[in-house]
Amino acid sequence: MTSPPAPEPLYRQIMRRLDELAASDQPPDRLPTARQLAADHDCSLPTARLALQRWKTRRRLQPDTTPTTSSRTVEVVPVYQRIMRRLDELAASGHRASDGLPTASQLAQEFGCSLPTAKQALRRWRARATSPTDTSMYRSIIRGIETQIASGALRPGDRLPTPEQLARDYNCSPATARQAIERLQADQIITGHQGRGTYVR
Repeated sequence: MTSPPAPEPLYRQIMRRLDELAASDQPPDRLPTARQLAADHDCSLPTARLALQRWKTRRRLQPDTTPTTSSRTVEVVPVYQRIMRRLDELAASGHRASDGLPTASQLAQEFGCSLPTAKQALRRWRARATSPTDTSMYRSIIRGIETQIASGALRPGDRLPTPEQLARDYNCSPATARQAIERLQADQIITGHQGRGTYVR
């Protein structure tokens, strides 16, 4: 009779979580601390420190495999953003943020990711879903900008209209336009520069 496989050590689960964050272009200074990792994974602080130390050592030893501009053909969407888009789809179909949505455990299972990643996506989505009052205009702005980018009317490096200009164009409040821009920034479709506006990535 064969014994069941041993569970994956906690420190390896934490290292896999750090791999996911690194793959999502999370800046190094925004990675969780050992204390945060210990809380997320319900483990001791020494275990979290060991995982973080091993992960950083492994990252230093790994060769740089970042693709060059000429070889980059497909942009990989971070898993937490795919989860947030899924939640957007559910909300658009009538599910409310307060109920009827999948739990973090269900999302982790559906997307094949760690529980902390699913929790992060759910937390970000709920924070964003305290959303604009004019939801239809909010979505229209997002769709309009995405359509212009897809058609080539807006190209990488082009500057977007200000929230005030978008508000006039779409007959909505500047707050609604600003939240639409923030959504596009969160999805890494556009990028913002303090004092200089927002630009297509």
